[in-house]
Amino acid sequence: MSSSVSLPREIESSLRQKFDSDSFSNITKDFPYCEAVEKIVGRSLMTRILDKKNLQAEALLYEKQIVGLIVYKNDLQSRFSSERKDNFEIKKIMLLRADSSSKNYKQELLNRVITLAKRNFAKGVLITIEDSSNLLEFLQEKKFSIVKTWEKTAMFPKEHLIQYVFPSTTAIPTSINGRGANQINHGLSAGEEVIASSGKRKERDVEPEIFESNKSRNISSRVHNLPMKGTIYFEYIMSGKKKFEGRVCGPACQSMHVGDQLKLFDRRAGWGIICEISSNDRYKTFKEMLEAKGVLPLLPQLEEKSIRLSKEQLLQEALRVYQSFPGSFRVNQYGAAAIGVKFIKKIYN
Repeated sequence: MSSSVSLPREIESSLRQKFDSDSFSNITKDFPYCEAVEKIVGRSLMTRILDKKNLQAEALLYEKQIVGLIVYKNDLQSRFSSERKDNFEIKKIMLLRADSSSKNYKQELLNRVITLAKRNFAKGVLITIEDSSNLLEFLQEKKFSIVKTWEKTAMFPKEHLIQYVFPSTTAIPTSINGRGANQINHGLSAGEEVIASSGKRKERDVEPEIFESNKSRNISSRVHNLPMKGTIYFEYIMSGKKKFEGRVCGPACQSMHVGDQLKLFDRRAGWGIICEISSNDRYKTFKEMLEAKGVLPLLPQLEEKSIRLSKEQLLQEALRVYQSFPGSFRVNQYGAAAIGVKFIKKIYN
């Protein structure tokens, strides 16, 4: 397909509000462009995508246009039945734009594939791709190799199964446990760590060489990421009631500057917001922060209680809220930060 797919006028405004205009959006039943996606992938595949039983799909959006599409399996797969299922499988990957910027979008699609594969602790990536695809040569340049080919038939075009295996090393990393003794992580390759709660292997944040950061965005401000539990805080920030995000002033908060952007995301809910950082003030304790900024600009959910509680009682209630957060004890080491936040836009996973 030679050009990107434009959105119908009647849904442009809803898309602008609900979906990040320059990122990947998960295709669900409320995605406002399902009809057009169905024309691209076919009704049968679209039904499986919306059921989410074994397939999911994501669209790469840019300026209210779909420029790329990825359809992938939920569970890890193998090339052949006799092999271990440790590959992340892409059933369909498409670039719907062919112009001077297409190379950047090709890399965007590949970066997203790598991110999804790492999230699933995969050892490699399998992609089913048509022989005529405008992505095949690019992926082969990125060290994907053809492992199987299906010749053209009356019903299907010629297709290839291509694979990329993440590089590994036999070095065994060591770490220091709480008592100061060397602790060897037997059986782990360098660049991996074990998640204590699940026992799964997790790769550290070292990207494979085929992952390239996109330099075409021309974003002058830095983007910082903080997790958030509870979308009610997003609503308060969007409405302007919550003017500050209070956090332990760890390394992440210390690196923030006025004018930077802050991404707050609730992974369980599947959405979040991006804000502009308007201030970043530091305090020795949560109490000092609350006294300086006020309780309600930090915790507007306490507005109803503020009517019947004294100023001191409200302060103590706010302190209990902050002390209940995981890792709040670190305030004794790092202090607290009140980050001024101004809502920019919603984002979806």
